[in-house]
Order: sequence, then C-alpha cells, then structure tokens
Amino acid sequence: MKKILGLLSVLVVLVGCASTRFHDISTRVDPDTHYHKIIVHSDLADPVGRKTAEDAVVKEIQLIGVNATASYTVFPPEVNYTWDQKKQMIQADGFDAGVLVQIVQSFSTTTTQMFINHNVVDISTAHFKIQTKIVETSDFEVVWQAQSGSRVAIDDYGQFNFANVMSSYASGLVNELQLENILIGTAKP
Repeated sequence: MKKILGLLSVLVVLVGCASTRFHDISTRVDPDTHYHKIIVHSDLADPVGRKTAEDAVVKEIQLIGVNATASYTVFPPEVNYTWDQKKQMIQADGFDAGVLVQIVQSFSTTTTQMFINHNVVDISTAHFKIQTKIVETSDFEVVWQAQSGSRVAIDDYGQFNFANVMSSYASGLVNELQLENILIGTAKP
C-alpha cells in the first residue's frame, strides 16, 4: 500500500509540473543595451491561448521590475491593424523592444514505466517547441532569438494545464535574459 501511495504522489507531482529548456540562442544585442518597456506578442490564433502566453511572459518580466505589456491589450483581436499601424503605435507608446512567442510545434508522447512492485503505468506528456524573438522597436530588427522545449504531464482524461507550460517557459525566458544581461530588473524575483 505504501508503494502505491508513493507512486500516486509522484504522478500527482508530475501532472502539475512543467519544464522548459532553452537552446540555439543567437544574439546581436549590444552589451550596453537593456530594455525597459517591452511589448509581448504571441502568434497563437486562439485568443485564450494567446492571452495565456502573453500574460505569463508579462508577469515574469514585471516580477523583476521591468515594464511589460501584453499585445492583446494594445491590439485587440477584433480590430484588424496593418503592420505599419502596429509599428507606429508601438513606437508612439515608447516600447523599446518586443518579445515574440511562437509555438512552432506541439505533440504528445506516452511512455510505459514499470515499477519495482511490477505495476505498469503509462505516462503521457505534452511537448511544445517554442521559438522566441526579441525585436528592437527602433528598426524592428530581430536582435535575439532562441528555441525552447516545454513539456507537461497529461492527466488520465487527456488534459494538461497550458498555463503551467507557459509559466515555466516565461520563467525560463526571463532567467535566460537576465543571465545575458538583456533584462536588468529593479526587483528581486
């Protein structure tokens, strides 16, 4: 009975956790450049997913004391702005950088785990490949980009928490940008 309870507690922890790793980082950010007002945009077509992704990144950036705004609050989805109109609005609002979050691939996997007591459990995981770009708003050129992989366990009903995925991603992104001195916060996370 203790082994089964232990196994269940491990699975409960796995279902709630998400993890993210960044790789293939490319930067052209000048070492003396630090961004102070950032607009965050996700290209997700689903408005709820877009809001979840943008809010997660904005929250993590704001936690370190840097000003960040979700693009859906500046460009509501029901208004169809041209790219030139968006660029003018971004510059007029004083944003010095934009963070673009693109989910380029998502899929799920299932692995079978056998435990010491010969119990067999299938563990399903949702995977997200995310590309992130930072654009300087003076010329709208990409100055930083990276690939990342995020994953989260899927429960027995085929569900997972996308907000946990994006929270893990956003936390990892802000940590990476702080390590590279691209974001210099005024508050401790």
